[in-house]
Amino acid sequence: MKYPYTSYLRRIPVHDVWQIRINEEVRMSLSNENKERIPYEKMDPEVVPLCKALNMLKGVSTESSCCGHGTQPFTIMFKIDFREDINQSSLFLLGKSVDLRYWEYGRFWEIKIECLDAKRKDGDPPVYFVLESRSLGEEAYKQALHLVDFIEELSQDKSFCKYYNL
Repeated sequence: MKYPYTSYLRRIPVHDVWQIRINEEVRMSLSNENKERIPYEKMDPEVVPLCKALNMLKGVSTESSCCGHGTQPFTIMFKIDFREDINQSSLFLLGKSVDLRYWEYGRFWEIKIECLDAKRKDGDPPVYFVLESRSLGEEAYKQALHLVDFIEELSQDKSFCKYYNL
C-alpha cells in the first residue's frame, strides 16, 4: 500500500484540513516507542485537569492532547487497557459523562474511535479514543472543567455505580 492513510483522509471534509495535520502529528508521536510521557507542567494548562481526571479512571491512559488554542477543538486522545473487564466500566462511565441525557454540555462533546497504523508498544491493536469538543476557546475550557467535576461526581455516585455494576 503506497498511501496507508488514504482511506482515512477521504473521510475528512475539506474544511477540516487542519485535522489531517494534527492526526499526522499524533500518529508520528504515537509511533515513536521511545517517547517519554510529557509532564503535566509542559502541557497546555487548559487540558491538564481533564487529562488527570481521565488518567484516574481504571485502565485509561491519555496519549496526546491539545486545548485548540481558541481556533481548533479541545482534543484528548486516550487508550484503554481492555485486559481487565473493569476497564470497560471506565469507558462506559466516560461515555455517560459526555451523554446529553446526563451532562448539560453533552451536545458539544463526543468520543470518537481512531484506528492508527502505528503499532502500539504494549502489543494491543492501535485503537485509540478521541475526546473532542465542538466548542472552541474559553467556552471549551469552561466545559472541560465542568466535565472533570461531572466525571468525579458520576464515579462517586453510589446508586449510579451500583445500577451499572461499576
